[in-house]
Amino acid sequence: MGSIATGELLVHSEGLTGVVPFGAMAIPIVGGGLLEEATAFVPKNPATEDGSWPVVQAGTVVPVQSLQGGLVANTAPGTEYRWDEPLAGIELVSVSSAGLTGGVASTAFAALQQLGLYKKLDQQSFELFMRAQLSQYPGAILAWESSMPLDGPMAATPGPRTARMGRGKFLFKHTWALWLVTARLDTEGLRRREGDTLRDDVMETLFDTASARGLRLAIEPGCEILGASVFGVTPTSYVDLVRFSTTVTLEHRPQGAVYNDWLRTRLRQTTDVNGEGPSLSPPIALPDVSDPMPPNGSPP
Repeated sequence: MGSIATGELLVHSEGLTGVVPFGAMAIPIVGGGLLEEATAFVPKNPATEDGSWPVVQAGTVVPVQSLQGGLVANTAPGTEYRWDEPLAGIELVSVSSAGLTGGVASTAFAALQQLGLYKKLDQQSFELFMRAQLSQYPGAILAWESSMPLDGPMAATPGPRTARMGRGKFLFKHTWALWLVTARLDTEGLRRREGDTLRDDVMETLFDTASARGLRLAIEPGCEILGASVFGVTPTSYVDLVRFSTTVTLEHRPQGAVYNDWLRTRLRQTTDVNGEGPSLSPPIALPDVSDPMPPNGSPP
């Protein structure tokens, strides 16, 4: 897509000190809204073991760089960036005094000019959606399709799962759909060749990619290309669909559940008046036994 933009954010901690982790994402606020295509992330700090950046309440300058390349990543001086997700102990919004600069669009043949992310795409209305979302071509739209255990759903007879990596850890496969749109108006031949070139470049870049610029995309062996096909053709555009998957480790996140104190235990018993013989009358209920449950329940 071209060269990335770089810059700095002035980050304030809510307490005396705080930490901005490596890979934290921040979205610029442009025109009163969040411009997700210009999202920036925090690179590794070579001075700390985990790559994080310590900050103070008075403000600390933290470097950032754009996820996407091209002109969209450049922002004006004084642009506010909102942390996504919010960082514990860090103010939600940080300011880039000088903005991010250095983003330049690629002029190479079939270079991607725009990338958008969509939650779920209705294929029946794709052409209308494409026209509404893409303004630069070649463009791409990425959408999540599904997630499931790496070894598939559990069989009718439960048994060992190859996707289980230990207690509370499981391998999951995310499936993604990437629509590639070319819309050259000069000739049909160039439009078709541009689409073919873009599709091949994307597949070669994604194949076996596990990380990029220090950010983890998937565990080894990386992205798996599931297939590529022609999705649709309009009078002015060609659309190819590339489906791929990424494998991640899903870890159980304990929840801080709140329970009522266990104050007292009540035991109820009955006895059969006929002993071991045939029951000729209903059983008799014995007096209840009530036990306090220290330390929550007080003794009688």
